[in-house]
Amino acid sequence: MVFAPDREAGEAYFPSRYGRQRLERLWCGVRAAVEVQWDRKVLWLPVFFACGILLYFSLKSEPGLLPSVSLAAAAMALIAIFRRNVLLLTVFAAAGSASLGFAFAKIHTELARAPVIAEETDFARVSGWVEEVERQHGQRDRILLRLFAMEKRAPEETPYRVRISIGKTAAKPIRTGDAIALWATLMPPPEPAEPGGFDFGRKAWFAGLGAVGYATSRIDVVQNAPSPPLSIRV
Repeated sequence: MVFAPDREAGEAYFPSRYGRQRLERLWCGVRAAVEVQWDRKVLWLPVFFACGILLYFSLKSEPGLLPSVSLAAAAMALIAIFRRNVLLLTVFAAAGSASLGFAFAKIHTELARAPVIAEETDFARVSGWVEEVERQHGQRDRILLRLFAMEKRAPEETPYRVRISIGKTAAKPIRTGDAIALWATLMPPPEPAEPGGFDFGRKAWFAGLGAVGYATSRIDVVQNAPSPPLSIRV
């Protein structure tokens, strides 16, 4: 497929010869790229979608939800408006895929939002269901606890999950699905140890992990605990 340049439009909007030449070179480059990849155009849509996701996670500050969704909606509107212009349709389809990836990443981040403690908290009484038990040879075991209560905290301020290091302080072996209560020292998930290092805080965010810490008391089994969620029971 070959696209003819629209020279009249270029002259109308770019009277400067230098500006017109730059525009024509750019437009010719876009046309050439589209022509070469035309038979594989559908395969490029996931690539641009992934680029939108990468762009979101490369930002230094958090974008708003409304601008992110509005950007994707605007791109979809441009696709509908220029659907009869093959070249512009292709360009806006690529931009639309990237904007959808950006919006998808933002929405996924918002859906994962859960309370995170802001500072170290000593003597925190937490109650929850054991989601995971990590046995560590020669070290303290660790448990992943889905909380259903935290003393002196409202439900909307209670972390969704906490990871706690424990000693051999349980009356019986801890198993997945057990409802337990204990006193613990809790801290916010750690930041990267060095620039560009592994970001445990980001991983914790998407896992719903609102605190990490260690037990400071024996572990008690909660007898009249609420029924655990289906994801824990199965």
